[in-house]
Amino acid sequence: MASILRFDNWQNSDGTSIATTDASGNISFAGDATFTGDVTGFSAGKILQVVTAHKNDVFTTTSGTFVDIPGLSVTITPTSATSKVLVLGNVSTFGSPSSGVRLRVLRDSTPISVGSSGSSLQVSDAGPYNLNSTNSAAMAYLDSPSTTSATVYKWQIEGVPGQTVGVNRDNNSYYSSASNIVVMEVSA
Repeated sequence: MASILRFDNWQNSDGTSIATTDASGNISFAGDATFTGDVTGFSAGKILQVVTAHKNDVFTTTSGTFVDIPGLSVTITPTSATSKVLVLGNVSTFGSPSSGVRLRVLRDSTPISVGSSGSSLQVSDAGPYNLNSTNSAAMAYLDSPSTTSATVYKWQIEGVPGQTVGVNRDNNSYYSSASNIVVMEVSA
């Protein structure tokens, strides 16, 4: 004999509603989570779109100011102004034995995931470096762009003026590596 469970209002022990059903059998949970018939129908926290960029070639700079890393930029157009954007990425860096490398991620022209001190624009300060070593910096940040316009997320790099820093190899060009950025729109 099969068991059948029927309810139109599921409550916890203090009487507050946890979930309700309508005449069509759709279940609505307290808060934002709802689904209509199966688990794939949940509307809260759903990944709506994913945009990625992968870079496996070398980039170097001697600039003493932040510059864009070519190939590590993505554009996403959120479907709702209430959506969040999960930003993930890693960059493999190299620099001179006496200097570090600073990295940051921007939303359009605004640095995200910043600290509160004087180094607030800095995502990572990797180094010093040996001749055959690379360092890796990672990023994970849930951003709130509050827009439905096309939005650019990109990695930037900065080193000591006149000293070579870069991505995806060591100082002797012996080892190679890869870097990436991934952005995902998450429904509110």
